[in-house]
Amino acid sequence: MKKYWQALIIFVLVTCLIVLSNSLAYSQKSPNSENKSNDGSVVFNNETLFVIQEKFGPASQQQRAKEISNRIEGVAKDFSIPLDSFQVAEVEGVEIVSSKDTVLIGITESDAKAAGKTQKQLAAEYLQKIKTSIAQYRKEHSLLRLIQNWFSHPIVIKLIIIAIGIVLINVIFRYLSRSLPRYITDSDISYYLRKVITFIGYLAIVLFVTIVFSDRLGQLTVVFGVIGAGVAFALQEVIASIAGWLAISLGQFYNPGDRIQLGGIMGDVIDISILRTTVMEIGAWVKADLYNGRIVRIANSFVFKEPVYNYSADFPFVWDEIVIPVKYGSDHHLAREILQRVAEEVVGEYVPHANTHWKEMVHKYLIENARVEPAVTLVTTDNWMEFTLRYVVDYKSRRVKRDQLFTRILDEFLMTGDRVAYASTTFHLVETPVFDVRINRDRNGQEDREND
Repeated sequence: MKKYWQALIIFVLVTCLIVLSNSLAYSQKSPNSENKSNDGSVVFNNETLFVIQEKFGPASQQQRAKEISNRIEGVAKDFSIPLDSFQVAEVEGVEIVSSKDTVLIGITESDAKAAGKTQKQLAAEYLQKIKTSIAQYRKEHSLLRLIQNWFSHPIVIKLIIIAIGIVLINVIFRYLSRSLPRYITDSDISYYLRKVITFIGYLAIVLFVTIVFSDRLGQLTVVFGVIGAGVAFALQEVIASIAGWLAISLGQFYNPGDRIQLGGIMGDVIDISILRTTVMEIGAWVKADLYNGRIVRIANSFVFKEPVYNYSADFPFVWDEIVIPVKYGSDHHLAREILQRVAEEVVGEYVPHANTHWKEMVHKYLIENARVEPAVTLVTTDNWMEFTLRYVVDYKSRRVKRDQLFTRILDEFLMTGDRVAYASTTFHLVETPVFDVRINRDRNGQEDREND
């Protein structure tokens, strides 16, 4: 359940980024606002406050309007400046509307004549409009107002719908995944049914999200592209694991129940999920091919990084060898006969099936034909005759068959009396002899040691 909540949290964060991106885009000046500033309109918070009709020195009406709009915006964003600090003062025949040390606009006599009012009347009117607009702006951008706007945003509403839908879909498909397989007795079919139900649940979530956002997919193309690039970089290992899962599923690297070696871990595959392959480990501190009790989860991305060893894919058998040292003087012909007969009795049952599978291998791959029947070879060493018995065995029965082979061979050798005997090396350490050492002096007074 934890991974579902993690996925939901990631989805919420991504959607928040989309909302913020839309909000920032919405808060920028619209083309209409830009056009209005070009004709001398002083625009703030998407509202035309007044129109500048006269020049002021070298500045044109448009330049004055743009500069005044920027000043008002800067003061409005500074919440530390109270509205009570806005005032009008006359300086050298110009009515100045200011806030603390910031001059917002200077009203000349020509401005007043163009508006058909006195300078003081026009300054008071502009001051009131500026204060009202800034107060409205600060109200809209207060924390509470931002939260209210955020929850009333269409995308946030869609997000809430999606979150509820994901929870409901998850509950439904988890219930189906647990209840339906109970009515199936075959463990393999039950396992694959659970995997199919889980995969359909993922598809249902993706389809549900697509339907909810279907009316905004065109508008959010760029946003999704930017966010997708960032997510792809941050989650490259996760994406590689998903790609590995697709490769495993479509490329038949291995299936549940196969014995593999992946990422330095050898064991039987007991589950394949979108991100990880779960393996029941064999070996490690346990000798031979037996479970050690550890369950290992390996990222699917390892199929692209390391070789995948599969012991049971197209040819569910392995070749194994045992070495039998036989004492010099034994009947080596009889020894060879005994080894060949024991091998055919113990592991001969695998030969017909191995032949069938190997013929399929030869037909499928560019590979030469190989002998699957037991074979005995002999080499001589300084100490004994060394027989090697090579045979084909089921990959899960190697330890058991080795035990049966050694037991039968020992029994058969004992039944021959002294004709065939196991060879061994014995090291016997004896005591060192006693040394008698005599010391004599020569004429020069030097010591001469004599050893007897």
